[in-house]
Amino acid sequence: MKPSDRDLLPDPRRRAALRRALLDETEPELALCRIRAVLERTGALDTAHAMADDHARRARELLTRLPATAVAHVRALALLTRPAH
Repeated sequence: MKPSDRDLLPDPRRRAALRRALLDETEPELALCRIRAVLERTGALDTAHAMADDHARRARELLTRLPATAVAHVRALALLTRPAH
């Protein structure tokens, strides 16, 4: 299930700040810095990382249910689910 804006940024003021940063027509590098700052300040990055980690954990659990004949494929898929940190 795809998260909504409200899942990642429940505070409407923070969502508005992110929209302003996304719609800012200044230099792309400056806009990227502003977007990252908003995402870090609001905790949205932490929320997204936690959601991704949960999806990866569930994927690893499901990989254990595949038949032994799929071992090479399971190993390759398991590499995609390794925690990033």
